[in-house]
Amino acid sequence: MRDTSHRRAWAMPLAIFAFLALSLSGGGALHLRAFRRDLRAQVERELSTIADIKVEQLVAWREQRLREWDDLDEDPFLGRAIAAVARGTSTATADELRATLWAIARRQGATAVELVGADGRTLLSAPGASAPGAEDLELLARARPRGLTVFSGSERASPRLTLVSPFRRAAGAGLVVHFDAERSLTPIVMVWPRPGSSAEPALVRREGDRIVTITRLRYSPGRVEMDPASEPPGPRAVRGETGVVETHDYRGAEVIAALRHVPGSDWYLSNKVDRAEMFAPARLRAEQLAGGVAVILLLSGALLLAWWQALRAEERRRAQTAAQESEKLRLRALLDQVNDIVVVVAEDGAILEANDRALQAYGYAREELVGRPAAALQARPDDWEPDFARACREGAIRFETRHRRKDGSTFPVEFSSRVFAAGGARILLGVGRDMSERQAAEVERLRLQAQLTFADRLASIGTLAAGVAHEINNPLSYLLTNLEYLERQLPPRGPGLEADLATTRDVLDEARDGARRIGEIVRSLRTFSRREREEHGRADLREAAQAAVRMAQAQARPRARLVSELGETPPVTGSEHELAQVVLNLVINAIQAVPEGRPSENEIRVATRTLPDGRVELTVSDTGIGIPSHHLEHVFDPFFTTKPVGEGSGLGLAICHGLVEAMGGTIGVQSAVGRGTTFTVTLAARAEERPAVPAAAAPGATGRRGRLLVVDDEPFVCRSVQRTLEEDHEVVALSDPREALARIQGGERFDLVLLDLVMPGISGMECYEALRQADPALAGRVLFLTGGAFTPNARRFLEENPGRWMEKPFDTGALRRKVAELLEAAPAA
Repeated sequence: MRDTSHRRAWAMPLAIFAFLALSLSGGGALHLRAFRRDLRAQVERELSTIADIKVEQLVAWREQRLREWDDLDEDPFLGRAIAAVARGTSTATADELRATLWAIARRQGATAVELVGADGRTLLSAPGASAPGAEDLELLARARPRGLTVFSGSERASPRLTLVSPFRRAAGAGLVVHFDAERSLTPIVMVWPRPGSSAEPALVRREGDRIVTITRLRYSPGRVEMDPASEPPGPRAVRGETGVVETHDYRGAEVIAALRHVPGSDWYLSNKVDRAEMFAPARLRAEQLAGGVAVILLLSGALLLAWWQALRAEERRRAQTAAQESEKLRLRALLDQVNDIVVVVAEDGAILEANDRALQAYGYAREELVGRPAAALQARPDDWEPDFARACREGAIRFETRHRRKDGSTFPVEFSSRVFAAGGARILLGVGRDMSERQAAEVERLRLQAQLTFADRLASIGTLAAGVAHEINNPLSYLLTNLEYLERQLPPRGPGLEADLATTRDVLDEARDGARRIGEIVRSLRTFSRREREEHGRADLREAAQAAVRMAQAQARPRARLVSELGETPPVTGSEHELAQVVLNLVINAIQAVPEGRPSENEIRVATRTLPDGRVELTVSDTGIGIPSHHLEHVFDPFFTTKPVGEGSGLGLAICHGLVEAMGGTIGVQSAVGRGTTFTVTLAARAEERPAVPAAAAPGATGRRGRLLVVDDEPFVCRSVQRTLEEDHEVVALSDPREALARIQGGERFDLVLLDLVMPGISGMECYEALRQADPALAGRVLFLTGGAFTPNARRFLEENPGRWMEKPFDTGALRRKVAELLEAAPAA
């Protein structure tokens, strides 16, 4: 009996080789078919997407021009100018109108614009002399009854588009605007990412019994005419077909095209690519697959031979290690289910096994971690041997330590270790828990608690500052007005002024200057009293810096000279309140960096300037102790401080950093120990023009005499305002808003009302609403007097009534000018 075992041994590799050859061939064919299908779908998607975008751009181009010319009818200058030109009364107006219309038409890409009268006569044209055709006049006649701007299709036998716009303000007149269709529409159609080198978008329309192209073509220098019944993409689109089609183009080449109709027009878009180019990648892929299959079959034959020779040896090795591998897999599956870090360590310190959580925590692959010394995982490798010895001695231990990841970073971990015997050797099983999240949560809780406390303190200080500012402003108002009244009663300065009167005038000047200085301090307090986050708008960095410097002057005196160099700067985008807070924090930080006792030897300098590139720069420098270089990278971190406990929260510079970044700026620091520190804030200038400031009335101009009502809950303020204005007007002063409303509701007439914004019982805003109900005309002649709008509602109210309020304390001259201005604009009572 013949031995057939050798034949049976070869049968398996041969069967595998045959199966592999069939599989590769069949798989390659299926792959190639799928590749061709996907390639075609991709090209169709690209063609459709680009066609849709071009249609949207064409519609947008058309609608934009319709809208812009239609909007001209609302322009009062054009309405008057067209009427004048239609009457033939102004040659200068015609020239100006021609230049204006041509500027608009040229910006839109038009080739000519014509103004046509009701009788069809051309009133003017640009750039040269031209006249509308019969079709243009017929189109304008159809558009006049509807009063709408109309866009015609391309004119017959001419690549020109015509837009007509009747003017409702000038009866019968209208505009005729001409566009070169090829020059205007070709850039829209052609300039776009193309799906291939043979791609050719085209815009076509029907002209009588022919289909013609509107835009320039890639493969033809001129316009192409086609039979409407032919098969190129353009005629098929005109016949109403849409979507993606496969056909022949005007060259006879096989193409794939996306067809679209442009809404609101007689234009049709075809976006096509040569079929040969589309399937070129498929042909290349087929060649690559054939070569790859041949190489794979050759290599697989050699590998199968080697595999067959090693097969039996491998089977023997598998049988020997099957039990060991099975045990290891069961252990690994069990460890991977644990959410904590688990490592198994041999007695010599090498890691034998680790679960997936350990690989994730340390950042190693399993092959990198297994066999690595366990001491390398600890932040301090010398701790390994004492910990292992302790575990051997006690059997099981629990401790907290820090471990090191692959990238070198460390993290806190709580470990439980147990030593047991296995196969005559001792191994250590360690189970650890990453404490990073728990510690981070605790740090975050403490940070939020400190931040909340800090914000609460700021809110309390802001409320107190707002209240103090308001209470000071009322007495300061009548103090200033009374001082100025007394000054007006004295004779003017001159050689003949008596010595006593001259001294009295000097005393009044000093008292008035002191009161105005108090007013500046109060305005600074109001700047820092706002608690809510403001919208970023137009802000003056110099004003904010001046307010901060005034607030910090007293605190700086025992330590250093506080010097201001506030150069001219353009406005920035931000909030003056937030800018003042940034400057104040930086100045206070500089003050605390300077030792007490030698103010003449130390200096804190606040400076602003405009950089050559247009940005605005603020610097706050000091000659203090400086910041060590290893601390510079942490100065803007929350809660980082080098000051003793109780002298700093570590939030000031972090708040500055956050506010500056929120305003789109940058903040940096330079420091040298023993020489001082400089903080630099850079902000972008706001790109807007300053509003025009109306010319102020002359100081002595009082305008017409009027009957005024002054309402303020502070009697002294009422009397001082009355005393200031009664020289020029009849003034009624009341400290009870209810009485004022009763007198107005009783029919008493006033030309102007000066109303305090914040009053007990009935506020100025509530009194104003009641006045609007009783006398709406008089409500439009109210001047609000405010000692500080420190509530959101009050600030919103003043923003809604710009130019109708004055802050206390006010300059009497400014008050008299404002009253005269409002009386001039108001009818007599």
